[in-house]
Amino acid sequence: MTARPPGYATFTTVEHTTLRDHAYARLRDALMTGRFEPGEHLTIRGLAEAFGVSPTPIREALGRLAAEGAIEAEPNKWMRVPLLSAAELKELRDIRVALEGLATERAATLITPRELAEVKRCDAEIVKLRPGGDWKGMMPWINRLHFAIYRASQMPALVRLIEGLWLRAAPQTAWL
Repeated sequence: MTARPPGYATFTTVEHTTLRDHAYARLRDALMTGRFEPGEHLTIRGLAEAFGVSPTPIREALGRLAAEGAIEAEPNKWMRVPLLSAAELKELRDIRVALEGLATERAATLITPRELAEVKRCDAEIVKLRPGGDWKGMMPWINRLHFAIYRASQMPALVRLIEGLWLRAAPQTAWL
């Protein structure tokens, strides 16, 4: 390992975000908050237009999401949000219960006042929307509430695993 010159240790890493990374993050968020229906076909052109970017970053982001199992793709033919069977949903539920329980248990002992305030704010928004039965409106708040708790666990690897499960499950549950 090369020694750093004096003073270099005080710098933080510069974050570089590409259009592909931005498109990926926005598509991921849309999937995790139930903005797409199970079985919904996705087009590169339509998404590029909706996001205001060229097709290339969308194509790359969709390729990454397909590799993660968040979307199904038949190259040069179609892409869609997966339709999961009852058995697949049950499996995802069982895994989520175990992992999300672990994250919540850890968060209960580590959550900061600021993180707790965010959880309470999200809960208040959900409570306001609940009487109208607007699940699509509630899903972003439900997502924020859950992930505020999971991040408070201070277990980033666990949070990434949970995110992968939400990528697959959220589109299904938002439309039940």
